Amino acid sequence: MLELGMISESIPWSMVIERAETIAHLYPTNRAKALKRVKLILQCIESNAKGKQAKQEARALSAVQFLPVMKKPVGFPLPWFGEGHQLLSGEQLMIKGTTTYRYSFKTANNNINIAGSQVAIVNETSFEEGGCGYINQKTREILQVRNSPSCQEVVNHLKLLISVFNSQQLNSELVDWTNRICRQAYEFLDGQIQQETPTGQAPQLPPGLQELRGLQCVWTGTKFIAIQDVAEEWKLNGPYLYPVPSSLACRLSLAASLGIKDKFTPEDIVRVLFQMKEDFNDNPVSDACQKLLRELVSQLYNIKPSECIQPIWLPDTSFVMHRSSDLAFNDAPWCKPEEHYKFVNSIIPRELALELKVKPVRSKKLEKYVSQAKLHFRGAPFGQHEELTQRIQ
Repeated sequence: MLELGMISESIPWSMVIERAETIAHLYPTNRAKALKRVKLILQCIESNAKGKQAKQEARALSAVQFLPVMKKPVGFPLPWFGEGHQLLSGEQLMIKGTTTYRYSFKTANNNINIAGSQVAIVNETSFEEGGCGYINQKTREILQVRNSPSCQEVVNHLKLLISVFNSQQLNSELVDWTNRICRQAYEFLDGQIQQETPTGQAPQLPPGLQELRGLQCVWTGTKFIAIQDVAEEWKLNGPYLYPVPSSLACRLSLAASLGIKDKFTPEDIVRVLFQMKEDFNDNPVSDACQKLLRELVSQLYNIKPSECIQPIWLPDTSFVMHRSSDLAFNDAPWCKPEEHYKFVNSIIPRELALELKVKPVRSKKLEKYVSQAKLHFRGAPFGQHEELTQRIQ
């Protein structure tokens, strides 16, 4: 009737709702005609949408399932929330993406990538592709079609991605999708934190995002790692410890809220040394770990050994990890070493080795000859000690 010009004034909302309810019956038999009718209904909604009264009268329309649902994109690695649905109501749907301006920079959210597993997405493509065409903002508000997901939905989407990634064999397509999803999810969460943080205050994670701290949610480009394994002032890209990845480095509010540290602590270093022992047991560590060990030694050299949790594990000359107290430092090269001695690796300086409870060879030899009753004297300084001023007197 609109096309024929038989109706020139606003169509009553009751008639619009009635026509929308016919879509579900028409769609299975004549999809093209149904989608064309959807387009006309959307035009009616746009022309009728004036004032608060119109929104109240059209409220029932948001529950009518007449909008087409986007199909799962090719290669999408996660379960698709809209799977099995052809038509849904506006209150059940979200648009594909929006472009907004926050804090003077442009942000483009692709809701497929940040919440496609959590919320169904309306198909706004052409009729030929099974869509209903573009839906303007005024119409979205009346139909209650969301522009973006909630923070909790994005977190759930990330959790699902981490689970799927860790359970599948690594391939380039999965890595590409993971790169895309993580980059846009971090961008979205960073923007939400900025919006909710009062001016002049340090950014804090909203309640819905607290669980991120307990997840291996930091994407390095090849794997997911825990927040405790990332620090800003770190250069080696693994194993065990990593710098802040580029996808997160520019998301300052999110990084600060997650608690990403500036540098690794002594506890972190001791934890990694122990993990190497757990992973390699009595075998030499890998070449990558040997490079990491050299960096960790330089870090240990710049901190107080008393800050390190004992026991601490160190490499021997073959890069097999041992307790520091089980290793020896050869401070008596003129003595023939005994076969059972395990010497600390040369990458560890003498001063550091001694501070980390590595025993000198001379101390170990003394153990054989000092009685048990006098063990507390072994290797200790001996001889007369007198203050110089007393001697002069």
